[in-house]
Amino acid sequence: MANELKRIDFTKDTFEANGVSYFIEKGMSLKRFNEYQILEKETTFGMDFMKMFTLLGEIREAFNECRFIDGSVKLDNLQRGVAQIHTRSPAVMKMCALFINTKDENRQIITEQMIRSKMEDWNEYDVRDFFTLALNGVKGFIDVYTNFSPIISAQDQVLKSKAEGRKAPNQKK
Repeated sequence: MANELKRIDFTKDTFEANGVSYFIEKGMSLKRFNEYQILEKETTFGMDFMKMFTLLGEIREAFNECRFIDGSVKLDNLQRGVAQIHTRSPAVMKMCALFINTKDENRQIITEQMIRSKMEDWNEYDVRDFFTLALNGVKGFIDVYTNFSPIISAQDQVLKSKAEGRKAPNQKK
């Protein structure tokens, strides 16, 4: 198919996008690593860690003080913020821009313009490959996903069986 998205060949440490050769590197400078840690939280939680921590504290305080409307409004704002993450440049792609580089790129620095330029080049690729690259670096993500994925699948199977009016195969009678 002519309109099919390209895929990254993970057996190689390089790929070409928009006529530019990119190298997938295993390391990064301290400045880039600091940025990676910030983006790691944004990717995991849908917002930066400090904002989430502060908002959750405000919600807890509102409910403890029986200000249920305030707490509900803050929860709604949290939910809307997560739902609107698609309007921002994806954190996963930014994470990848920290360790996927061109041959002559200065690995000591990273700018928003450098990140935007890379993301424009990568537009012809399936985003799932960048999720794979970025999330393999998020401590614990793969372990949590691996552990919870079968549980979620089993819960889905039970719910589907109930909806169809029968018991799931591993459900006790």
